[in-house]
Amino acid sequence: MRSLPKQFPTRDLFAWAGMLAFLIASAGCGFVPIAPESHVERNLEILDKAMSDGDWRKAASLLYSKMSYETATQTLKGKAAARAFLKSIKDIQGMNEIHTHIKKMKKLDEKRVAAAVTMQAHITLSSMSLKFSNSTWQAKMLWVKVGSKTWKLASVKETSTRAHARTSRGGI
Repeated sequence: MRSLPKQFPTRDLFAWAGMLAFLIASAGCGFVPIAPESHVERNLEILDKAMSDGDWRKAASLLYSKMSYETATQTLKGKAAARAFLKSIKDIQGMNEIHTHIKKMKKLDEKRVAAAVTMQAHITLSSMSLKFSNSTWQAKMLWVKVGSKTWKLASVKETSTRAHARTSRGGI
């Protein structure tokens, strides 16, 4: 039986293998730290999916109880703000999907993350004639950590009006 050359770093190999096994095992247990920005990105995806699917209870569960919602014409706080924000999305006629595109994100501290976003609602005007529209607007969001791994949307400030663009796709 042939042995490995003396310069083969078996100790290093075992050390790396052990470290990799530890990381894999601890990833599911919450030992590996995840950046706050990653939590916010994941929650934005969950919020978008919930609003796109019309699951307003799930969407509401991601909103902070003391949230604020500000548009050009109103500023609301608390449950009224949460209801108004969700209603403003729900009331978009013909909306079948909403996406939040993160333009800039900044960790303010361990419990707060600010994000500048573009919100885009995809709207079907006529599925028969393949006419679609998009409503887009800019907003600033503040996410806060309320539990060991729980992040909630605490503030939405719409910084532009909602612009609409109609598009048609060619025939078959």
